[in-house]
Amino acid sequence: MTTKTPKTIRLKDYTLPPFLIENVDLRFELGEQTTSVDSTLRLARNPACGAPPDDLILDGVALELVSIGIDDTPVGDDRYRLDDASLTVHDVPDSFTLQTCAR
Repeated sequence: MTTKTPKTIRLKDYTLPPFLIENVDLRFELGEQTTSVDSTLRLARNPACGAPPDDLILDGVALELVSIGIDDTPVGDDRYRLDDASLTVHDVPDSFTLQTCAR
């Protein structure tokens, strides 16, 4: 468990999200020792953002990524980066379905 104080985000610091999530499908497998989450997200670039970045960044703390795919095609290790606080998927299309499995 983390003891860090959460960062305060003020309304004046708000920016439009670069991607809009059109649909979310989650499946949880609860186990004695671990929980798996299968996630399918339908995303599209936010037209109100102007030119959003090529990378998708999703927050997630202390997750073990089991698999990742875009439009039913596995994503290679060189196309994403996972750290302690986020998952970054590089060079995503304008509209796509992201499938992940994490524990």
